[in-house]
This record gives sequence, structure tokens and C-alpha cells, in this order.
Amino acid sequence: MNWHNPIQIDADTNETPQEGLIADDEIEFYYSSIAVNDFDDVVIGFSGSSETQFVRSYAVTGDTIDVGTRFGGPLLLKADDNTYQLGSSRNRWGDYSATVFAPVRPNTFCTFQEFVSAEDIWSTQITQLI
Repeated sequence: MNWHNPIQIDADTNETPQEGLIADDEIEFYYSSIAVNDFDDVVIGFSGSSETQFVRSYAVTGDTIDVGTRFGGPLLLKADDNTYQLGSSRNRWGDYSATVFAPVRPNTFCTFQEFVSAEDIWSTQITQLI
């Protein structure tokens, strides 16, 4: 099992008021990016795969109530059905993970995640989450 461990850090006190795990029993998660809007809504985008599943792009959304943030389960953004061989300089992975919110539409997030579009060729999936 693999997981992401999001941690909130208070910049003034350097304390960690909350932290948690985003995990799955079957899927390895990696190369994440995170965005938080002015309402403390959170989106984390990332890649995931397993021994029986090709690389896919995922996201989780979180709502902050009082002082705690609760995340839903991983949302599948883009499924792949091709192999990807890591290791050479032309086959890098994880360079393009970005999650942002739109300042003019603060309840709208976009996440940019990689997926395999053909054998050993990656592309970028752009997903809007409201």
C-alpha cells in the first residue's frame, strides 16, 4: 500500500494542526500537487498504478469544517490502457503535476496530471473540479 500524507503547517508557529493519509490497499499513489482556495477547500491531484493497473490520474477533494479537513475517496480522472517504462531520460514521469484554483472563480479547481496515451508516451490530462 502506498499513500500521501498531507500535513498542514502553521507558518507563524511552525506547528502541524492537522495531518492525514490518502491511501488505497491496491494502488500506489505518487507525484502529487495540492491547491487550497480562500474557503479552505482542497484538491490534491496525483498519479496512481498497481501491479495489475496501468498508470492513471486521480484527485481527491477536501472540505474544511472548523479546524479539520475531510477528504473523499480518490476520483479517477483518466484511465490508461498502455504500458509505460520508466528509467531513461526520455521516459520521465511526474514532472507535470499541478493543481490550481481560479481566482476569478474560487470554487473552481483545475488539476493537470500525466497519463499514458500510447506505449511509453505520456500526455497531460486537464480536469476541472467545481
